[in-house]
Amino acid sequence: METDFVRDTRYPVPTGTPFHFEIANETRTPRIRQIPSVTRSRRAVVSAWALSRSRRVIDFLVAGLALTVFLPLMVLVAIAVRLSSPGPVLFKQERMGRNGAVFTLYKFRSMRLAADQSSPITVSGDNRVTRIGKLLRQYKLDELPQFWNVLRGDMSLVGPRPKLPHHEGLHMPFRPGITGAATLAFRFEEEMLSQIPRQHLDSYYEKFVKPSKARIDWEYMRSATFRSDIGILWQTAKSCV
Repeated sequence: METDFVRDTRYPVPTGTPFHFEIANETRTPRIRQIPSVTRSRRAVVSAWALSRSRRVIDFLVAGLALTVFLPLMVLVAIAVRLSSPGPVLFKQERMGRNGAVFTLYKFRSMRLAADQSSPITVSGDNRVTRIGKLLRQYKLDELPQFWNVLRGDMSLVGPRPKLPHHEGLHMPFRPGITGAATLAFRFEEEMLSQIPRQHLDSYYEKFVKPSKARIDWEYMRSATFRSDIGILWQTAKSCV
């Protein structure tokens, strides 16, 4: 018998995003474009800012500055990863990007190379994660190489997290991001998932977590503005310290 996760109070359910976007307080209503969805022939509304050239210019400049500023830290992290366990410094994986384009995502490796990779879901206390990896994940240092993805144009600073190609059901008209509304709403995801029985974990993630993240991200991207992106980045920075 399958568990009704929505009605079963034994399972943790996040109540929403941890901050208010306050889009209604903008001096003018953001312009929008109609974007066709590939699922059920529905049409999703995406803000013009999310698709604008100005947003891409800001992404490029910030990513370039971040790579310059964080270069010494990234060198130290790379050395720590290399010394912590056998294997490459960087984790590379194909992900789905804008308009269905597949790109290579870069992260600092946080898991053992020979670890069981049967489940892509990571929970708090997962023994596949190295000691250095736990520290990197806690402070999001493993994500630093993704500024290179932003510089290349694969990703944006703010947007839905990029999915594996076979897990992404939508051809997003915007770039995936390093951080986003769903990323913040589920910032304690590993701790939350650690409370789910292992035999229900995959089903719980598919039935609740994935659709909840998709809804939060699409609701954000339909009204995203420069101001709301700054809010996302500020909240992300605060959550990492």
